[in-house]
Amino acid sequence: MLWNRTVKKYGNRKKLSVSKLASLICRRGIMSQFQNTVFKNEMNPK
Repeated sequence: MLWNRTVKKYGNRKKLSVSKLASLICRRGIMSQFQNTVFKNEMNPK
């Protein structure tokens, strides 16, 4: 799995800022989900 490979590549997952890992993972998928959510919220304001 991509996550395991990423963790191994960067070693200690506690030390290697979570934000760096998060940004890597965001770039491949989570970001698109987030954008979709924001887009929907903008189209349907509460």
